Amino acid sequence: MIVVNIAAQMTFVPLVGLLFDVPQPDLSRYDPVVGNLRMFLIAVSGAMVTGGFIEEFIYRGLMVDRVARLFGGGKRGLILGALLCGVPFGLVHFKWGVGGMVGTTIMGSALGLMYLATKRNLWPLVAGHAALDFILMLQVYLGVLK
Repeated sequence: MIVVNIAAQMTFVPLVGLLFDVPQPDLSRYDPVVGNLRMFLIAVSGAMVTGGFIEEFIYRGLMVDRVARLFGGGKRGLILGALLCGVPFGLVHFKWGVGGMVGTTIMGSALGLMYLATKRNLWPLVAGHAALDFILMLQVYLGVLK
């Protein structure tokens, strides 16, 4: 599941951006990380803890079930909860611009479905999200993404 998570985020989100002419995420706030090992280590540690653990706990672990209850619970409610939890997840990434919000909304919904597919086991999602945050920050550090 971790590999599926990483593969989906590295291929699906950029593909949607190209197909629907969505701008690339604005990662300019990470400019101080480019080529700066100390800043990279600080940023990657924070991103992995915040994104990998805290975001998964809140948006999947707490929100999916609560939103599902709004739709009467059951399988249909859980699927709607999993899909809809991507919206606030995307919105909190507003500092990444429209492209970042669209991409994280899509991935938030996909992560919600993965949460259900793992029988509500957060650990594969935490590990996958942390790995993706590491990859993102590494790309920023190396100057591949801006």
